[in-house]
This record gives sequence, structure tokens and C-alpha cells, in this order.
Amino acid sequence: VREWRGRTLDEDGAAVPGATLVIRSADGRKSERRGTSDAEGRFAIERGTGDGALGAFARGHEPSAARKLALQDEPGPDEEIRLV
Repeated sequence: VREWRGRTLDEDGAAVPGATLVIRSADGRKSERRGTSDAEGRFAIERGTGDGALGAFARGHEPSAARKLALQDEPGPDEEIRLV
């Protein structure tokens, strides 16, 4: 199972615990994959099998910009998602 791992951070670089992470398929017809960041802002979410986009949202923050994912992309060692 390929996973995207990383941290949700605010604009000052502090962890954002409890953020919801979503991978949506590019065609919009397949199911979403969801995960939640832990107390240190860390997350792991199953990658899926097609192109899509990874984004995050949390109470008190604007949703993150979506990061496009292509099927051939390999997850980095620690993806950072910023929430403002």
C-alpha cells in the first residue's frame, strides 16, 4: 500500500492536530480517501490507484491548496501541508 505521509502545519510552522486530509480522484467519480492528523500534525493516508489531488482542512483555518497527484508520483519522505 502506497501512503502519503507528512504533517499539517500552520503559517508559523506549528502542528495542526485533527486536520482532515482528503485525496480526491481526478475524475470525481471514484471514492475519496480520508485521514486525520494526530496530536503532532502527522498523517498517513492511502495513496489510491489513479490521478487525484491531496488537500486538508481544519477548524479555524482556511483549506489548503490542493496538491495534484499523478499515478507515477512517489510520496516524499515528509509532505508538508500548510493551513492558514
